[in-house]
Order: sequence, then C-alpha cells, then structure tokens
Amino acid sequence: MSPLNSGRYFIKSAGADKFVGRARVEDRSLNPKRVILRAEDGETPVFELKDQGKTFEIVIGGGSAASINDKVSAVLMPEEPAQQWIIEEVPQSGSNKYLIMDSQKDGGWVLPDDAPETQLVVRPLIATKSLPPQYPPNQVWEIVPVN
Repeated sequence: MSPLNSGRYFIKSAGADKFVGRARVEDRSLNPKRVILRAEDGETPVFELKDQGKTFEIVIGGGSAASINDKVSAVLMPEEPAQQWIIEEVPQSGSNKYLIMDSQKDGGWVLPDDAPETQLVVRPLIATKSLPPQYPPNQVWEIVPVN
C-alpha cells in the first residue's frame, strides 16, 4: 500500500536524478503528449495524483498518464476511463522512492536512457532475488509533495 494521498507532487528519476514531465514545447493538437525526462531548465513539472483506493490516476499538464504502445503519454482527450497505476513504496531504495506499475503489475515506468527528452516506457520490472528486492535505479521514482 502506498503512503501517498491525492495531491500535487514532483516526480524525479532516481537513476538520472532529474524530473520527468511533459515537454516544455509541444504541438497544439489534442493528441497524446510524451512524458519525458526533462532537461534542467529551471521549471519543475507538477503531477496530480488522484487516489482511487488501491490505485492512482496520474495527471500531468491536464492529461492522464497512460501507456500507449508501451510508452508513457499524457492523454488529453480520453475516450475511456483514465488508466490506473499502482504506486508502491520501495524504502530499501531510499526516502520517498516508489515503483509506478500498471494496475495488473505487468509492467511499470522505466527510463530507458538518461538523456534529456527521453520518453518513459512501460516494461516488465526486474529485481534481485533478495529480501527486500533491489530494483535498478531507472525503474525507481522519487515522488515528493509540492509544498
């Protein structure tokens, strides 16, 4: 169970130590927008987490986060209910560290490369066979409330 509640949060890649969010400059269409590793431009994107009980709706810039072709995107014009995500704390990775997984736990948010503008993907998560399990830093997210 996640200790997070509904509210506004920053999400940072634990591996790259940079924030993620939508691109600073996007086309004006209502097509889904990429959720990417942001360059350090002085602007920190704010996510809204909406607690749905055991899952969360994750909203960035007015669009609900969804897996489209195994890539994380913000859907501006949803035709169906918003995708639900499980946010699971991984305290063995440090303070405020979490995994973000689809509602079936088939895959989770992964940063495939630490170059700016890299789009987040949804892939099966890997872990060591230890107790507690250890996760690669590109699968771990620091989620902190906006003060």
